[in-house]
Amino acid sequence: MGLFNLSNTMSKPVTVAWESLGLDTHRSCLVRDLWEHSDLGSFAGHYCRMLPPHEMAFLRIVPGKEEV
Repeated sequence: MGLFNLSNTMSKPVTVAWESLGLDTHRSCLVRDLWEHSDLGSFAGHYCRMLPPHEMAFLRIVPGKEEV
């Protein structure tokens, strides 16, 4: 999953909702930053990240096994 900030001047929060990916919103998902090679944690319902202008994040999002 790629998150993009297309703004020319401002950092902005960029959000992906599990529902928009066809994932169960009652389950948490594990998020990993593929460029930084780091696990970001488990998130319920959505993931949000502040991105500087013209930046992007490249993520792997995997549904968890337990309901939130």
